[in-house]
Amino acid sequence: MVSKQLFTAIVKTNKQTNMSIKSKIVYYLPFVFMLFLFCTKVVRAEDDDEDDILGELIIDILAGAAVAACQSNASCNAVLTITTFIFIIIALVSWCMDGCNCDCEAPTRRQWRRAGGMGIGYGLGRRYF
Repeated sequence: MVSKQLFTAIVKTNKQTNMSIKSKIVYYLPFVFMLFLFCTKVVRAEDDDEDDILGELIIDILAGAAVAACQSNASCNAVLTITTFIFIIIALVSWCMDGCNCDCEAPTRRQWRRAGGMGIGYGLGRRYF
C-alpha cells in the first residue's frame, strides 16, 4: 500500500509541465545570464590589453537578450521601465550638479563593440521572444 502511494507521488511530481519553449526560455534565461555574469566577475583583466573580447561579447549579447525577454513580459517590463526612469533621473541630476561638463570624447572601439553586442542580443531576443 505504501509503495503504491509512493509510486503515485513520484509519478505526479515527474509529469511534464505544459510550458511552451518560449516560456521555458523566458524562465531560465535570467538564471543563465546570472551564471555567466558571476563567472566573468571572477576572471578580471589586469589591463585593457588583456580584455576577453569573446567573453564580453557573450555577456553583451546575453544582456541584450535578457532585456528583450523582460520586455516580452508585462510585469518585468513595468519594473524595467521604472528602473530605467530612476537611473535616467539620477544621471541627469548628477550631470546638472556637476555643472553640465562635457568630456567630448569619441566612444572607443570597445564601447562601440559592447553597444553593438547588446544591440545584436536585443534584436535576436525580440525576434525569438
